[in-house]
Amino acid sequence: MFDPELTANPVPSQLELLNNVIEESEGLSKKMNPEELRSRKEEEEYNKRKQLEEERVLKEISSSCHPDRCSSLNTKIEVVDKLIGTKAQRLDPKIWTDTELDEMEEDFEDEREVPDYDIIYQQKVSAMDAYLGIDYEKDPSTSSSDTLCVNVRLPKTNNLSEIELDLSSTTFTVKTEHYKLIANFPHEIQDKEAKAKWNSKTKTLQIVVPVVK
Repeated sequence: MFDPELTANPVPSQLELLNNVIEESEGLSKKMNPEELRSRKEEEEYNKRKQLEEERVLKEISSSCHPDRCSSLNTKIEVVDKLIGTKAQRLDPKIWTDTELDEMEEDFEDEREVPDYDIIYQQKVSAMDAYLGIDYEKDPSTSSSDTLCVNVRLPKTNNLSEIELDLSSTTFTVKTEHYKLIANFPHEIQDKEAKAKWNSKTKTLQIVVPVVK
């Protein structure tokens, strides 16, 4: 028998029902809850900050090829690798502050030269070593060193007053009008006991720091 109601409202086919389900699921996926949106935003912010830090390090590496600098630059690369962390750490907004992010951008845009420098390990000569030529408590390895001597060559600098020096227990920063250097000490040092002097003849800044034992 002919039913006019069925003709006016035809029963949807299985294909139409399937399409409706797909459209509804796509609509739900687009409507992310606030927590998901916040998580994605934090992830993007982290990736941006990490990229800036990597670019800064790569810029320093590309601008300096002195073999004595390899250990310090490798340390910097390791630091960048450690920034990856776990997902919980990546989403932690305290990893970088706005000020630190601004400093990363500033470093990347800084066109000052990276000066040539070297780090020399030094040992104090004991009485036993001086008179007997042997010291059972020390050996020639770097692990027995008492101090580190950093020589930074700044040929375009004339006076010590032109140099800005900042030290921590693990890093040192040297800034002048023409140069900027940020590097790591190979060992933890006693930054409060550091001594610096300027050699006007060789245009070299010498920094001597005791090593933490």
